[in-house]
Amino acid sequence: MTSRNSSNGNIRRSRAAAAFAGVVASVILATAACGSGGQTSPAAAPAAPKAQQPAIPQTQRTLTIKDLYEQGRHSVFQIVGRVPGGSVTGTGFVVDRGRGMALTNAHVVSDMTAIKAYFPDGGQYSLHVMAQDPCSDLAIVHFADALDANVTQVSLGTAAGLQVGDAVTTLGFPGAAATSAESSPRPTIATGMIQANKAVVTGGDDLPQYVNTIQHNATINPGNSGGPLYDAHGKVVGVNSLSTSSSQAQGLFYSISIDRVKDKLAALEGGNSENDAGWTLKPLSSFTFSDLLPELAMGSSAQGAWVDRAVRTGALKGLVVTGTTPGGSADQGGLQPLDVVQTVQDQPVHSVAEACDVIESVMPGSQVRVSYLRFPGLTRRVSEFTFQGTHQGSGAAPEGGTGHGMEHGPAGKPSPGPDAPMPPGHM
Repeated sequence: MTSRNSSNGNIRRSRAAAAFAGVVASVILATAACGSGGQTSPAAAPAAPKAQQPAIPQTQRTLTIKDLYEQGRHSVFQIVGRVPGGSVTGTGFVVDRGRGMALTNAHVVSDMTAIKAYFPDGGQYSLHVMAQDPCSDLAIVHFADALDANVTQVSLGTAAGLQVGDAVTTLGFPGAAATSAESSPRPTIATGMIQANKAVVTGGDDLPQYVNTIQHNATINPGNSGGPLYDAHGKVVGVNSLSTSSSQAQGLFYSISIDRVKDKLAALEGGNSENDAGWTLKPLSSFTFSDLLPELAMGSSAQGAWVDRAVRTGALKGLVVTGTTPGGSADQGGLQPLDVVQTVQDQPVHSVAEACDVIESVMPGSQVRVSYLRFPGLTRRVSEFTFQGTHQGSGAAPEGGTGHGMEHGPAGKPSPGPDAPMPPGHM
């Protein structure tokens, strides 16, 4: 989960066995001539040689928890950045030291500006988002400066052979954000075991569906999102992404399988953002009227009172645009922060997962039709824009942050559509 200063509704892979070949000793019986009479007698059998156990390959050694901690603290770091209304923390880990690239969850860095990385040994770096796939909840971030000599990259394993009961370990940075090298964060470590391999997990209205996930009981706390899940040999087998609780089950923790990550990694490391419409969406149900329209006092108008009631009761549904990427698909279509998206390709969208289902079916270069409401007048608008789908990242750190957030570029021209204010009570 991402650690935020405001609550987030529901917040983003071990095998400990080695096979040994048995060695079977042969006993050789020999006969030797004895004396001048030509009689023979059996010679004493030599002692069987002692079987030699093969050495365990270094890559297959089972690491202690202390070993894992010492290994991870040189490649895992805390992510700290600003978002509208406060600060956000998360976790990332170095996947390509030479090119200065690290992996984290897209939900950690979306909307984030002025991003910093803090390592446990005091190293700190500026980061920018190089590429992301919001529908897979994965992002590649790039370090602005060369990494210190003691920074290492993780070793990626595979989740293909993981079995229920195999040991796994999480490493991350829950809790308060680091603010300087003198307040270097200390990672926390938690151990557990594989409970299940899940094909699909739904994270809630503000997260996509997670495909190819690992369920385990190694704790993922707020701030752990984007951190590594290790197997017993120190290989990364997952990206820690989600924890859920319900009246039926408490403390279910999920990591995206590293094999799913590998499917996306080449494109992301190449600076290509996939399934990215250039917007960040949050469900309307997580907002209050004062969040959406802070310049007006609650109940100051009939419309204001209706909006507040409709949001709280769920009568008004949709996804709030919390940020746009300058030059991205949504920005070119004229969408702005605080617009409320109600349909995409004429299909109602009330959750991020529903929006991703539609977006993932749209081919790059195709037209996307979006209907939305705009405050303060709650005018209903329709916009059509070209879906870039996969686009090349900037490759350089934008001035002052990632380019995400409440700031947005010049608005495009929405296509003709209804543009009349919604009367109170209209849904």
